Amino acid sequence: MTAPSPEPRIEDVATHGQFVPMSRFYDAMTWILTLGRERKLRDRTVALARVATGERVLEVGCGTGSLALAAKAVAGSAGEVFGIDPDGQMIAAARKKAARKKADVHFESGAGEKLRFADGEFDRVLCSLVLHHLPPDLKVAVLAEIRRVLKPGGIFLAVDFGPGGHSLVGHLGFARHIHGHKERPVHGHEDSNEVSELLRGAGFADIESGATGFGGLRYWRGKVS
Repeated sequence: MTAPSPEPRIEDVATHGQFVPMSRFYDAMTWILTLGRERKLRDRTVALARVATGERVLEVGCGTGSLALAAKAVAGSAGEVFGIDPDGQMIAAARKKAARKKADVHFESGAGEKLRFADGEFDRVLCSLVLHHLPPDLKVAVLAEIRRVLKPGGIFLAVDFGPGGHSLVGHLGFARHIHGHKERPVHGHEDSNEVSELLRGAGFADIESGATGFGGLRYWRGKVS
């Protein structure tokens, strides 16, 4: 395996999606809103993505890095994990967290609609609580990019608010809408059939959807043929 390149500069990246500058409170808010089950949710997400030892994993919209770090714990030293987020403050927090845990995870600024990675680089791509931030055209672009960077046989796993997912988590929604969510309803949820159709349109096969076991959160999983 080639040596990783130096970590890119931390800066915000332009995106048509919506994000909130709240890195200081993100982890505490997540813990509260999952009623202390945040770690179990991350482990469940990694398990649903079927991450295995030695795999290359990308998280799109990684926030402060908890899910990417959970994926690294499974992928192990033989695997390689990357996390991207358009918010430079989130990336800075993620790098600090990785340093504290002495975990070799690569966090960098980036937008899902324009991934810097080559075709077929990853075995798994994860996307947690991101889709509901994206307008319809951007969802199509992001899913196309995710499909592009996955290897044949690779798996994409998304977790987001499903219909009826307006629980405590859904209502508070990490205060996501304080940064310009004007054109979409506050605390939107994803239609299960619609997301499945978007995955199918992006070229994914063997599409599955179901409950995560955490409130109104659902998962969608697709495979590259």
